[in-house]
Amino acid sequence: MTSRSQALIPIFIAAVIIGSIGLLTLP
Repeated sequence: MTSRSQALIPIFIAAVIIGSIGLLTLP
């Protein structure tokens, strides 16, 4: 469970960064 959370946190952060960049470059 700990290893899964440790691997999930960077993926979540990367998804948020990619999502924010996508929203900024959309218009």
